Amino acid sequence: MLVAISAAGATNAPAGGAVRERHLALVRERFGDHVRRYGQDSNWLVRPGLLANRAARWVQLDAETVGVNDFITRQVEFALITEGSGKDYEALAVTFARPSDIHAALEFIGLHAGRPVDYTRHRYWPKGDRVRMTFRWTEGTNGAVRTVRPEDLILDARTDQPLPPQGFVFVGSRRVPDPEKPDALVYAADRYDPMAVASMYNEMDAVLDVPRRAYKSEVYELQVRNDRFPVPRAHWLCVQLEPFAPDGTPHPTDVTLHIECAPATSPAAMRDLRFTLRDTAGLVRQTTNDLTGMLAAFERLVGAGREPYVTLEPDDALPLKVLRETCAFLASIEQDKGIRIEPPLPGHPYYRAFLPNPALRDRTTRWVQPLELHLFDRVGGATGQLFRIEDTWPEGATGTVYKITPYAVPAPAAAAEYFKAQQYPPLVVIFAPGAMRYGTLRPFLQAALDARASLYVFLSEDNQ
Repeated sequence: MLVAISAAGATNAPAGGAVRERHLALVRERFGDHVRRYGQDSNWLVRPGLLANRAARWVQLDAETVGVNDFITRQVEFALITEGSGKDYEALAVTFARPSDIHAALEFIGLHAGRPVDYTRHRYWPKGDRVRMTFRWTEGTNGAVRTVRPEDLILDARTDQPLPPQGFVFVGSRRVPDPEKPDALVYAADRYDPMAVASMYNEMDAVLDVPRRAYKSEVYELQVRNDRFPVPRAHWLCVQLEPFAPDGTPHPTDVTLHIECAPATSPAAMRDLRFTLRDTAGLVRQTTNDLTGMLAAFERLVGAGREPYVTLEPDDALPLKVLRETCAFLASIEQDKGIRIEPPLPGHPYYRAFLPNPALRDRTTRWVQPLELHLFDRVGGATGQLFRIEDTWPEGATGTVYKITPYAVPAPAAAAEYFKAQQYPPLVVIFAPGAMRYGTLRPFLQAALDARASLYVFLSEDNQ
């Protein structure tokens, strides 16, 4: 296995400038040497700043440390960026390899890209094979090699401890339209900021992401440089990428959870439900009328090194009250070491639509006035009334006066017509009886989804 090599450049030299030029020259020199030595061998992949071995299953990247000085922020948003990013001040290191070449190299050694987060599509968890990253550099006059995981170089400000050594998820950057060639796509990390190879928050345009939910706004200032583990500045660095574990664990596993009423019951709570877990081939892995049995099935997956990515499939016969109770329970076990809820099936809302912020229920406290749709169970289907609420401040009024305009909604088609007539995708809050069946509500949900609405469902009893 290759190791980090020594390169010209003082330990505390400034980034860029003459040191960066020497490193770039070394990258070109190494690339030429690698082409001569390995270029004709199908077991090797050679790219500028990158060398990969298929049999040994590793990728090595030429890089440069960022280190710490008075001009570098303590916040760490990236373990590794590519040259030209301009994010050096919040990264641990800069690689001279292209992100798209790194993506190709990871696939070359047998790893599979998943997909990045995309909140507009309700993809809240990064997904893909797990990757171990290691930094190597030489230090001291004897050329000793220092080996460290990037997680050791970052402290969690809440615990004052290094981040857990969980590796990274191979999500793969998005492909986006090329502004110079409208019919072509480019690898976003090659072209657009932040040009990240490994992000420390959930970034849809990174090659590698952290294996957890980490919204940028939530982790900023909570992940800081570990001053107890100093890194030389502008120093030549070898970054090694390899499978996180020899057997490929942890590994994302797709399952579908079908939730229906247990036979011969009139469901009033989750105890009256039946849960069926199927794999991607449609084969049943577990069927149980017991909540404990469903939890045990998930625990077996997690215990075997699997990460359950769960697609929910609620049955149309479920009463809304029971469906909400079930969604609340699933939300409680959706976590790093639990299940990860996938985007909804077509025609279904994201499950957290049934767990809205209570502030949205009260017209006097919510931050925006949505469209309100109040539904009522009727023989042959639901009917309802739609309300547009506008905040007004008439002259002489001592407070907000609400202008309320009602619209009759005798059927889902009337709601669909009104939603589509809005200038922008609407925010819709639905109030429906807890005893209403999910299948009765679904055509109204579909009307909102077709209009690209953000929607939330309250039970009518919540207002009582």
